[in-house]
Amino acid sequence: FKEMSCGPYPDKYEKIVKDYLHKILFDPYSIQDLKITKPEKQAVLRYNKYECGYVSSVSFNAKNRMGGYVGVKQYYVVIEYNNIIIFERE
Repeated sequence: FKEMSCGPYPDKYEKIVKDYLHKILFDPYSIQDLKITKPEKQAVLRYNKYECGYVSSVSFNAKNRMGGYVGVKQYYVVIEYNNIIIFERE
């Protein structure tokens, strides 16, 4: 694990996550209660092999296609070389 390269620490992880959310959410301007934890370097299983990444927990509330808020949902993200490579529900 120590010899695996995750790239540089994502100092701008909050911007990386916010930019990603703006790309994938139906109404990114409706985001409320956004919380992003400081990423920690971890080995993650991806495509049946371990890779290195910076893992962060992300939670927020946003509107769905019907215009209603869905409630706060929790996700985890894995950042590698300042790009999100995994975004999944916890």
